[in-house]
Amino acid sequence: MLYHFAQRSVFTLIVLILSSFTIFVIVQLPPGGVPARPVGEPVYVQYLSWMNQIVTAGDFGWSRGWRKPVWDLIEERIILTAVISVSALLLTYVIAVPISIYSATHPYTWADTLFSTFGILGMATPNFLLALLALVFLSRTFGLSAGGLFSPEYLRGPWSIGKILDLISHLPLPVLIVGTASTASVIRVLRATLMDELERPYVKAARARGLSEIRLLLKYPVRMALNPVVSTVGTILPLIVSGSVITAIVLGLPTVGPLLVRAILEQDTYLAAAILLLLSILTIVGNALSDFLLAALDPRIRFINGGEVKSSALPSAPPTFSVLLPFSKKGKTMSKVPLLANDFVTVYESPNPAGAYCYTPGIIRLDSGRLVATMDLGGPEVDKLNPTQRFEHPRHPYTFVGKVFTSDDGGETWVHRVDFPVMHARPFLAGNRIYILGQANDLGILYSEDEGETWSQTFMLTEEEQWHQSACNVWYANDCVYLVMERRVSFDVKGWPVHEMAPVLLRGPVDADLTRRENWTFASELAFKDVIPDGVDLVGFPFWTPYETKGMSPMGWLETNVVQFVDPDHVWCDPTGHTFHLWMRAHTGGTGYAAIAKIVEQDDGSMTTELETVPSGQQVVYVPCPGGQMRFHVLYDEQMKIYWLLSSLSWDSMTHIDKLPPGRYNLPNNERQVLALHFSKNMMDWRMAGVVATGNSPKEARHYASMCFDGEDILVLSRSGDEKAKNAHDGNLITFHRVKDFRDLVY
Repeated sequence: MLYHFAQRSVFTLIVLILSSFTIFVIVQLPPGGVPARPVGEPVYVQYLSWMNQIVTAGDFGWSRGWRKPVWDLIEERIILTAVISVSALLLTYVIAVPISIYSATHPYTWADTLFSTFGILGMATPNFLLALLALVFLSRTFGLSAGGLFSPEYLRGPWSIGKILDLISHLPLPVLIVGTASTASVIRVLRATLMDELERPYVKAARARGLSEIRLLLKYPVRMALNPVVSTVGTILPLIVSGSVITAIVLGLPTVGPLLVRAILEQDTYLAAAILLLLSILTIVGNALSDFLLAALDPRIRFINGGEVKSSALPSAPPTFSVLLPFSKKGKTMSKVPLLANDFVTVYESPNPAGAYCYTPGIIRLDSGRLVATMDLGGPEVDKLNPTQRFEHPRHPYTFVGKVFTSDDGGETWVHRVDFPVMHARPFLAGNRIYILGQANDLGILYSEDEGETWSQTFMLTEEEQWHQSACNVWYANDCVYLVMERRVSFDVKGWPVHEMAPVLLRGPVDADLTRRENWTFASELAFKDVIPDGVDLVGFPFWTPYETKGMSPMGWLETNVVQFVDPDHVWCDPTGHTFHLWMRAHTGGTGYAAIAKIVEQDDGSMTTELETVPSGQQVVYVPCPGGQMRFHVLYDEQMKIYWLLSSLSWDSMTHIDKLPPGRYNLPNNERQVLALHFSKNMMDWRMAGVVATGNSPKEARHYASMCFDGEDILVLSRSGDEKAKNAHDGNLITFHRVKDFRDLVY
């Protein structure tokens, strides 16, 4: 946009120079023109001398007819001309836009017919005729004199508060008369364009997604329909000025119009040239203004690398930014990636980045507007921080401690509330309580009944088991809360045990005491090892052998989200509302796939976990999912009937592990630097909304993020790192990001 502004400014200057030279030459063509230099002097020399006088001294020359400096003649008149013209222009849009919107949304009603008739008559009636009719009507009906801009006592006097108020009292009539034709023109153009826009498919699709009629109109078709109207600003403004010349004579208005007519008739060269130059400046600047207004109204118009880049049919696409990404070569950046929320607020920073790492951010919004965030701190040196609560991990020499924070100002500042002795927890609402469910080998849960001010002790839901999860999503249906935890069902794998994980859907009534095990229903278990013991031919999973990746763990699934399909046309929709689908991170060594399964609620209330089938009858485990190789988060927007996906994008998964650049963590597909937002109507076909945030180096991660809705915004809590982070996995920050107007990203 800045490049375009500079480019247009240069073009505007060139056009001004050419137009001023043309004007200077033309006004000297009539016989009797008085040259500024001897006759033998070239015209361009005369022009340069004239322009030098204007630019350096503000001297427009000498009026032969009036025998005084040109500027003295036009100074006050140009101010009055600008006041009337700008007032008429503003009045045009203030009246025309709401009338056009009403007419287009209520076509062929009596009001629309009335406004359309006004549009036709307003364009067909000359301004001077309106002026004459106004003079006759006011004088004969009320005995008033409607001419001029000042009362006699202020006509020759100096400017004062009284004179300004007197001018304002005289403005309505000339402004209404001068602005009538332009108002009528805009009404006709905008009404026709808006009616055409309202019939376009994207408007029908937006209505189907549940947008309110007012928001739909203002966000989409009105902005689109304004384009041809705004593009005429540059021509309407000078037409208002020049077209009101006779009107000004009829009403006795001291503007530049009557002065220009007299200068031309008397062949007053420099007076005519000065007025024409000012009018041309007005025209050129008006056109440049309309150009920039178009860019502001229609975000599809993007000025990148000197050209216009147009996006989708919806005018709500986010602006594009230059983003330095890990695959950018030195000195080069991506110029078209929508960067949605790279700025952040630090919720927590590790005091010991080398030995205490930030994990598992979770976030919810309360009805009061308060935000509640959770995270855990883990690492070999957490004990040195003297935590009040702690948990020792069974597979690592790590100590973990969970933390709760709240914010009452939209995430700008955060208050630490309490520590708790479970890890990888998530907050959720049920009844009048906020719960936090995580694991300390066994499942542990705590709650607050005062919006997070104080918290209960931690209650254990299981005994002598090993559970796993992250702060994935929570689903509400059938007056219950549904979420997934993962239980390790065997202990044959010596490394990362995702091969032995079974996702277990938990269901609890929202009005029950969920700290009691008997109030939860656990679905049956289906471990990955029982679905795919070894690998999958034709898909290429696992992608790497353990030797090539220095000990890649067996394939598995983990970090599960739960969804339902409510669209009756979806092939997996259950109209009874008792089927749930699990979307899981797929550990395969590859990228771009998630693992799935389904849960069916039985008549007796039990829940059965099984594989899903496609219409052909084939079972399916892997489905397309951007960033499905890493932990992701899914939300469902009831208003637009769209699923939102927050995930980490990979770029360099095909490079052999021995060739990875310094700073890369673990497997080639284990990239954590770019956090992206996608949307889908069916969880299979994804469109990218943009990059939420990105780090400046491979170890400055933005990953494992959770999100929640906040009105028109999406709030994101990310597991992050800066230059002090140990690596991409073991970061030192929990960061808060706000994606504004997320529904406008849909196309």
